[in-house]
Amino acid sequence: LIELLLELCDSWQPAREALRPSGAPLFVLLSASPSEGRMLFAAAHFLHAYHNSYEPAGAPPLLASLLPAGLVSRLEAPEPRDFLDAFCSDNPSPNTLWGASLRTTLHEALLRAVAPFCAELVASRTGGGPRPEDTRPEDRPYSIGTPPRVVYPEQAAELLVGGLYVRLFVACGGGTELASPAGWGEQLLEALVQLSDFAGGEDAAVGGGAEEAAEEGTEEGTEEGRGLEAHAAVAKEAAT
Repeated sequence: LIELLLELCDSWQPAREALRPSGAPLFVLLSASPSEGRMLFAAAHFLHAYHNSYEPAGAPPLLASLLPAGLVSRLEAPEPRDFLDAFCSDNPSPNTLWGASLRTTLHEALLRAVAPFCAELVASRTGGGPRPEDTRPEDRPYSIGTPPRVVYPEQAAELLVGGLYVRLFVACGGGTELASPAGWGEQLLEALVQLSDFAGGEDAAVGGGAEEAAEEGTEEGTEEGRGLEAHAAVAKEAAT
């Protein structure tokens, strides 16, 4: 079915224009198994083609709001195999923090996003209302809307500098190839300065809100403060 959809989109402009309103990219992502990390190559091929060729001009990239930056960069590789391998992997890397728990987060967010759309389609068939084929195209319930950005708690807890997760970069012994080592080093030092400012009690761009909460003795502020202190320790280790 996905391969037929690809062929149709390659040859017919209206099919390409209907992809986003119909939620096709979301349903293709839902076809993957979150726990076992299985995805059909045809699904990866479709998502690769959609992101690079079928996305409506001027619209915010849909998949960039659903997938972490590391996976989006794999979608922008020349071949869909790069994305497929990364999506199915359970081995996090400095470039891509991904695995079963994050796939599950994505799967559950997609189910919530498509549920109202599916309910509306079912109601149009069983609720006594006008059937889609009896209404004007612009009135048909075939627009899923823009789903909310997916937030991954595991990634929110990590320090990300220049597209690399610093903890994982340190864990692999700094063996990741850097396009610009000097540029990444500057970004790391900037992050370290900001985190050090927080730890020193200054009004820094990073962690200012957490510092205020911590001074009030709230559990949330204390937890966030500890998280930033951990980020600072990781950044110092990477800098050395």
